[in-house]
Amino acid sequence: EHTHRIEVTVIDSSSTSELDAFATAQVQASALSVNALLNPNIDTVIYHVKVRQNEEGRFQKTTFFGFLRPTGAATSFTTFVWTKTTAEDGVRFDCAITGMDNSTQERLHDTIPNFHNPSGVTLSVERRKKLVEIAKRYGLIILEDDPYGNVRFEGEDLPTIYSLDSDGHVLYAGSFSKILAPGTRVGWCIGPAALVRTMAVFKQGVDTSTSIVAQALVWKYCSSGALDAFLPKIIDNYRRKRDLMEDALRKYMPKGEAEWVTPHGGFFYWVTTPHVDAAELFKKCVARKVAFVVGSPFYPNGGGEHSFRMCFTFATPEQMDAGIRTLGECVRELLPVAAK
Repeated sequence: EHTHRIEVTVIDSSSTSELDAFATAQVQASALSVNALLNPNIDTVIYHVKVRQNEEGRFQKTTFFGFLRPTGAATSFTTFVWTKTTAEDGVRFDCAITGMDNSTQERLHDTIPNFHNPSGVTLSVERRKKLVEIAKRYGLIILEDDPYGNVRFEGEDLPTIYSLDSDGHVLYAGSFSKILAPGTRVGWCIGPAALVRTMAVFKQGVDTSTSIVAQALVWKYCSSGALDAFLPKIIDNYRRKRDLMEDALRKYMPKGEAEWVTPHGGFFYWVTTPHVDAAELFKKCVARKVAFVVGSPFYPNGGGEHSFRMCFTFATPEQMDAGIRTLGECVRELLPVAAK
């Protein structure tokens, strides 16, 4: 059953899949799936990453840093890489296959296919299919983390990776925090029944259960049709703000000194200033009451010194224009220092 952009999946008693509710699905689903699947001594988590090739030809890899806390202490992990030419298609998997050998046991592949956090890039249909093929070949579970998929500003909705899999290799996680209200802290997972049930057991040891009151409020809001009526307004509002940030970046950032991919949905811009250190830029901007998230926390293996993430969904148009004007001024002030 489909309404506007929200896909409702009905699970019957004979299904091999199971649906469960989780708090803050993006992080909790990642943590619980790691607990349910991995042996911390030998198994590996594979992340989708954003890569920018620097002047020396090395690849720098980023992922949402919320994934690193629940997994980094317990496991090693391998990364799939991106290339400079993937703004339209997302992850290249041929680079990753060569790194999968008998020395590690890859079990879980974690990806944000739509409007990736932090890069804003979306995985093409062809590469989604390729990922499912790889999962089948190597016996992987794919955690398809999709908090932004329903917040698309233009273009066609792409099929979920979950919908392309018929063999139980995909665990899909969604969240109401990006389409209803952050304070609900309610998300959901659907995937192989045995895996979801094991995750639910681990969840009981984490927080017993997601708030029944919050779940009831979300259910009532959705079943009444309110979310379907409200979601287009959210999308239109965020689209206007995306456009304002795009215009401001083009207007105020010095030409040739900032790079970014225009997101077709989601919440974020990922900006790279090749000749300006993001940490130094942050210090200068914060002194003028402008803030962003520096790039280094997104790099599990080090890097990100020249990149940062900006969210366009919260600030008013006036704040956004003034903030990016200040950002551009600070970049210009730091350029002579970088040149030295």
